[in-house]
Amino acid sequence: MIHILLDNNNNHFPKLNDTEVHLSPTHHNKYMSWIKGACSVIKKSRKDDTIVCWLDIQAVLCYWLCTLTFRDRNIIAINLLLKDKTTVFNRMAKFLYRHALKSQHFKATVTSKGYGVSVNRSLGIDKPYTVLRDLFPDEYRKWEKSYAGEGVFCGGNNSRDWDFILKLADMMQDVTFRLVMPRHLYLEAQSRLPKNVIAKHSLTENEFLQEMSRSAVVCLPLTTEAPAGLIVLYQATALGKTIVTTDTVTTREYVNDNSGITLENDVNKWEREIRHILSNPDVAHKKADTMYRFLIDNCSESQYTQTIKSILELS
Repeated sequence: MIHILLDNNNNHFPKLNDTEVHLSPTHHNKYMSWIKGACSVIKKSRKDDTIVCWLDIQAVLCYWLCTLTFRDRNIIAINLLLKDKTTVFNRMAKFLYRHALKSQHFKATVTSKGYGVSVNRSLGIDKPYTVLRDLFPDEYRKWEKSYAGEGVFCGGNNSRDWDFILKLADMMQDVTFRLVMPRHLYLEAQSRLPKNVIAKHSLTENEFLQEMSRSAVVCLPLTTEAPAGLIVLYQATALGKTIVTTDTVTTREYVNDNSGITLENDVNKWEREIRHILSNPDVAHKKADTMYRFLIDNCSESQYTQTIKSILELS
């Protein structure tokens, strides 16, 4: 039997035959929600069943819970998201992930081949991964492209370099920057926001997308090699926006010179490239269209579903 463990109803996971779908229980503490979800799906599964986890952390939790309770399950983690940091929390995570990934009963996918190599190097292991590009939902194809816009947009919660984008905005006082920040960072940054910055927080998805659509360029300065910003990249592409992002092992497998711009986090280089894009709308539109075609050709729901099915057939 195959059990699919989702974080919530908003997870873009394909509907598959002969599977049971489980949702993690709602809890004010996300960690408790993940733990309860993992416990629940293990109890409802049987020996040698396969558990597919939308969140990689829940897959690791399932592995350890099964190991500690002497239960045999095959576990698949969808798209690893392990950051290479030196914090105590991250060192603990690396220990848990390393032992899970070394198990023959634990499989995982990654959003890019380069990230898989990076994870193995960080953990000192040699694990084979299936590349599963994040899903570009069919509904995104229905969105109306709004090439027109002014200035720069940056938003999201995961591993954005907010100090970098504020420094960049300060250098480009003649350009409007629209930022959608996590609430605590928004409150911290209030005293140092340049006058050309319009900052907001705690927006609904529609409000977030409206802010994005008002801009011409979407910037994603990142602080990690791990997958980050891909959802915003997809949304921006669906809206016809040009992407400027940090060059990482993940982003370089999605964005190239024809479909956007990848750079090291150097404010002078970012300023030069952004001004070039803002001054050349034809170039911007061409890059956005190329990125859109790449996502249609490589990240469609049918391809995503087929890859998942192939993994399950081998489990």
